Amino acid sequence: MAMIGNPPIILLDEPSTGMDPQAKRFMWTVISKMSTLRKKSTVVLTTHSMEEAEALCTKMGIMVNGRFRCYGSSQDIKDKFGTGYEVEIKITWPTEIEAQELGKSYELDMDSRIELDSLETSLRSMRMDSLIDTPQYEDLEFNVDRDGSISMVALCQWALLENSGLQVYEALDKNASGCKVLEHYNNFFKFRIERGNKSIGFFFGFVEKLRRRINFEEYGVSQTTLEQIFNSFALEQNLDDEGKKRRLTVGRSTISKKN
Repeated sequence: MAMIGNPPIILLDEPSTGMDPQAKRFMWTVISKMSTLRKKSTVVLTTHSMEEAEALCTKMGIMVNGRFRCYGSSQDIKDKFGTGYEVEIKITWPTEIEAQELGKSYELDMDSRIELDSLETSLRSMRMDSLIDTPQYEDLEFNVDRDGSISMVALCQWALLENSGLQVYEALDKNASGCKVLEHYNNFFKFRIERGNKSIGFFFGFVEKLRRRINFEEYGVSQTTLEQIFNSFALEQNLDDEGKKRRLTVGRSTISKKN
């Protein structure tokens, strides 16, 4: 009803709340046609969905404690307030042949099975001590069979995969201002790197060159999402609220002492 007659300004407050995905998409199409295609109306909407904001808005602002913290296009906000880039890499799983070659180079018995207590010794014999102190080493227990052991071939495959992931991490950390592992399961790795003064194009080229040395199935480099930027501002609001509560508590205790 608010849109009948193409009014010059339309104010929408959380318009997609409670809608199912199909109805939400239909509403987005209607709003987009009115504001972007026909250019009959200016639509101002409030939302907590960054997906909705990015789909509909040419300009957007984020408010914290009733004050605008940023205003501009989606790309402007990402460039100014983004914390870095995210790199997703899916490393090709090592084959049994590669595992056999690794084991033979260190004269290991590839037909043997390794008990949990002997995993560190086996990794040290392959000169992969750096994998022992990593969080991924604890996950190695999930690859152990029911009898409490793991085949030497499977251990060598795991070691080759984790060593490749470690090489990627070290290479990114060396060429960025900082690197952090966000996710890792099986052969999938997700890193967050501080951009510093380097563009996303630089890291695309860097990862492509790295692919020649380490075999990837696929990879991607992306900017910080609007959702992450919004959450970082929301975190500042939570911290401000906690500070106000502390000051209020201190003030009350001071008054009670005076009384």
